[in-house]
Amino acid sequence: MSQRISSGPAAYQAATRPDIEMQPLLSVSTQENLANGRRSYRNNVWLGLELENVPRSDDHLAKIASGSIRNEVEGRIRSALRMRGQSFFLLNDEMKFLSLVFATDACAFVGDKKGQEHRKHIAAFASFGRKEKFEKLIDTFNQLYDVRNKIVHRGCSFGELGINAKDQLIEMDHILCSCIDAALQEKWSTKQEVTSAIDMRILGFKN
Repeated sequence: MSQRISSGPAAYQAATRPDIEMQPLLSVSTQENLANGRRSYRNNVWLGLELENVPRSDDHLAKIASGSIRNEVEGRIRSALRMRGQSFFLLNDEMKFLSLVFATDACAFVGDKKGQEHRKHIAAFASFGRKEKFEKLIDTFNQLYDVRNKIVHRGCSFGELGINAKDQLIEMDHILCSCIDAALQEKWSTKQEVTSAIDMRILGFKN
């Protein structure tokens, strides 16, 4: 049984509510897991996620979150958890969104890939090797990355773009959670292993 990452709108709503005092450790909440359709429990902390109710035999993610790092991929997982956790406390929706994009890029070892090569890499990484999931993810990520480019290169806000910020945050968080989940389950340990596996996966999807 693998520990999953929860994603959903509650964290983004709570982060900007004036009646919630910002603390290093927030109370436990239960959220819909958009990444895999299951439910899990999590604490939102400054370093990322401190998981609760994790079976003693399956506490791998909890150990990574607490700083027990054995290889390069686990280091990226922890960094992604850290960035995701901190993004909840950013007051600007555009900054939250960009933080999730940057965390996704780092977690998936995108490297110097650009354009469609970059977007296919992210979708393939989060697809768990399933072509139908890859095709759905590439469509979603293309739309999200177009929004990212307008924010970064044109200085646009979600309001100026006529886009619902919460919807974009939820979709981007979904992809990041899928990448974290994939990095954990695929058992890669180095950047070279990830790059080789993803390149081969993309070639397989073409057939």
